[in-house]
Amino acid sequence: MSRLQLSTVHSYQRPDADHVEFDPAQTSLGGPAGQLSFNKIAGRNTRFNVYASYKSPGFDINDLGFHQRADEIGQGAWFQYRENTPGKYVRDFTINFNQWNGWNFDGDRRLWGGHVNTHLMFTNNWSFSTGLNYNGQGFADRLTRGGPGGYTNAALNQWGGSRPTTARRSSVR
Repeated sequence: MSRLQLSTVHSYQRPDADHVEFDPAQTSLGGPAGQLSFNKIAGRNTRFNVYASYKSPGFDINDLGFHQRADEIGQGAWFQYRENTPGKYVRDFTINFNQWNGWNFDGDRRLWGGHVNTHLMFTNNWSFSTGLNYNGQGFADRLTRGGPGGYTNAALNQWGGSRPTTARRSSVR
């Protein structure tokens, strides 16, 4: 049980964590986890997802499956607008908006950010995509693998590209 408490999944030994404490006499770990999401993934023009999730510090299912960490609270949202009716120049178009946040049970903000991207398919079967991503400064509570945490740098990046498409995509009606 000591090895499990000290693993990077739980990190009970962290000196900067007020909500967990390593106990070598402990005989079991326990805790809940859950997720709630609301989705619209069909339809002509709009799709979206909104979710909130958590895994308590003592949650552990590694005997049944695999998870990389406990002690997390997350929230995120995604919205997409799509146009699949071919026009004079553009065959189809999508634009996506995303945002996310994450904390541990101590209230440390581990991550936060947002992303926007767009994809166009022209009538000549060339496609163009671009996106802009921002990750704000976060607190990496597993940075030193059991020691104190540290801050991550904020990052802004952009990507883009174009290419010919050999197979014609079908339009969704």
